[in-house]
Amino acid sequence: MSYDLAIRSGQLKQGGNGMRKITSDAVEAFVNGEEFRRDNTKVHSGLSNSIMYLHGHMIASKEGNTVKIKDAGRQTKTTKERLNGILDAYHGDSYIFQKDYQWYLSRHGEVEEFLSSKWIEI
Repeated sequence: MSYDLAIRSGQLKQGGNGMRKITSDAVEAFVNGEEFRRDNTKVHSGLSNSIMYLHGHMIASKEGNTVKIKDAGRQTKTTKERLNGILDAYHGDSYIFQKDYQWYLSRHGEVEEFLSSKWIEI
């Protein structure tokens, strides 16, 4: 499974190489339930779960077939890139974008406000 992304209209989308290697490697580890640690990103995995951390803050969780994401109160470009990597792995038509300093989540053609620090099940 490939997790490469391309940037189109300022948004990460499925299909090219816009994602940094650390993000694609972390997402691959998250999806496959493998341990990962590089620079500011860590993935911890158990028997049926995975957790992704950025700067020590939990930003994604997978338990069985349930995947949840949040920004951990840090709406940065790096947080958005990691979360978009996870969204692309599970739902290629979903992504987070920013407009007028506000984050939004586009899922299956529907756009909703991305509320800071709130878990969102994908």
